[in-house]
Amino acid sequence: MQYTARALGPHSLQAGQGAWGSGTRRTSLRAAVVVASVLFAVLLGAPSAQAHSDLESASPAVDGTVEEAPGALELTFTDGVQPGFAQIAVLDPSGTDVTDGEPTVQGDVVTQPVSMGGGGAYGVSYRIVSADGHTIQGTYGFTFTPAAVTADPADPTPAGSTAPPSADSTPAASTPTTPSAATPAVDEAAQTGDSGGMSVATVIGLAVLAILLIISFTLARRRRLIHKA
Repeated sequence: MQYTARALGPHSLQAGQGAWGSGTRRTSLRAAVVVASVLFAVLLGAPSAQAHSDLESASPAVDGTVEEAPGALELTFTDGVQPGFAQIAVLDPSGTDVTDGEPTVQGDVVTQPVSMGGGGAYGVSYRIVSADGHTIQGTYGFTFTPAAVTADPADPTPAGSTAPPSADSTPAASTPTTPSAATPAVDEAAQTGDSGGMSVATVIGLAVLAILLIISFTLARRRRLIHKA
């Protein structure tokens, strides 16, 4: 068997090169389309994959100030919250937890009852599990400033003051003063003189009269003796 070799002409070489070039361009175009599709899918799916639940608002507001003590705190998140996994702590200025009971979850709102005391800065710490299963936690604060107590307009008299006495008011009867135990000596003498039914002046007068009688009797007796002598 004999094989005959036939030389390829220039037209045959150009045709082969054109077919190869067309195949290469089509392959490159397909690869570019695939890469662009993958990148588009990644960019389109990235926001939804990274959009986890976060704290959207709170009542009392974050870093806000309230004058009336709230009975409960409300935390609203950007996505749903799984019930049974919410944990909230509320600390007063002394560091005491003032939460009153377990938090409740309704959709994307978590409500935590509290029993607040005095005014000051309060701190809130939360930890929840979002609807997509991610754990979200954070802290914030607010200030409680109790409003000043105002007096009742119907009662203009300030607390602790005494209303002035009216013109028709009758003064209270005075209580007689009880003599103290230390009475003057004159009073004691008067009481001693009165013990016999006579006053002090009467006793003194009788004493003077008795002395005068004694003197008169003595003088009269001396005169008699002188006359007899």
